[in-house]
Amino acid sequence: MKDLKFIYENKEFVTKGENFNKEFNEFSIDEIKYNELKKRKESPWNKWFKDDLIKFTDDTCPICERIIDRTNPVDHFRPRKLYWWLTFNYKNYIPLCTLCNSSIYKHANFPLYINNKIVKGTKVSLKNKKAIIEEKPLLFNPTTDNPLELFKIVFLSKAKKFTIEPLNKKDEYLFLKAKTTISTFNLNGDIKIKRDRSRNILILRIYNNIVELAKSKIKYDKSKEIYNLIPIHRNRNIFENNKKVFLQQIERVEELKYGLTS
Repeated sequence: MKDLKFIYENKEFVTKGENFNKEFNEFSIDEIKYNELKKRKESPWNKWFKDDLIKFTDDTCPICERIIDRTNPVDHFRPRKLYWWLTFNYKNYIPLCTLCNSSIYKHANFPLYINNKIVKGTKVSLKNKKAIIEEKPLLFNPTTDNPLELFKIVFLSKAKKFTIEPLNKKDEYLFLKAKTTISTFNLNGDIKIKRDRSRNILILRIYNNIVELAKSKIKYDKSKEIYNLIPIHRNRNIFENNKKVFLQQIERVEELKYGLTS
């Protein structure tokens, strides 16, 4: 999981987004014009934002950590099928890999938390657009949510894997949001799907990289302890070099962007 809230702190991206919203505003307030444009099957949001969003995610899906590239279309967090008037709103865009955005996972699926129940999302008209202020989506949104407040990793060392589980059991909404996200995207590979046989392989790879990161961190900590015991007047160059090596190891593993990141 990734925390992408920082993208709205990027002035260049926000300016581009605001210009985009203005340029396509007529298609956000007139459903007839929107449907006419829809027939042409144009997707200007990909041209405007795909490269930026992929760059912000370091080329990995913010949900499952699968590698993404320019072949992956930009996803509308609130589906166009249900919220046509948000089609040209840049704050409704999130980068997802093709599988997470496919019909076997998210696609137009948008469950909500209403009256303490999980309810299937339904079409919201432009007249009722203010209703989304009160909405409680049950899917994780990397551009607005902090994964560290919703999920926790449980390591299963004997099985050489980990599972992602809801973190907050006291708050029913947050608990169900995490649980629904995990099941919707099959993040633990519990359901065997032919089109996504790589899910469990990916989980194992992430597990191995987290283990290597932990080992490097332990080595670095031990090196630091030894270093602090060396009298100041002695030559510390060897220990300084060791520390640099361990830090580089950690950085290389972190660059893979596997595991729960923020």
